[in-house]
Amino acid sequence: MASEVTEHLRALFVGVAPERTPELEEFWERFGPVVQIVPDDDQGEAPVMEAGMYRYLRFNHRILRMIWLLGFSAWEGYVLCAIELKLLTRTEVRSSSSRFHEAARSSSRSPSRTKSS
Repeated sequence: MASEVTEHLRALFVGVAPERTPELEEFWERFGPVVQIVPDDDQGEAPVMEAGMYRYLRFNHRILRMIWLLGFSAWEGYVLCAIELKLLTRTEVRSSSSRFHEAARSSSRSPSRTKSS
């Protein structure tokens, strides 16, 4: 399984930067990194992401899930900001995050802040 994961990682690097394929192939031949997927039981509750001087990259499924979740969250934040910036130039379209703005406005107009007669 380790060789399969290592080959997938190699293909990922080459796929992300195809213009640097010769450099990446040279790196791979020189250092020969090996990916090891560590069972979640070995380290208790802790996520594992280790790299040592002996070419081994060790991960467990917890860190892979965390990386995915952080990447997904960052992408959603980017999309929200991009939509907001685009909609600032077009006022006829209602923002997808306007519900958050409305909630903020309604919480600032709470009954304790209104003047009583």
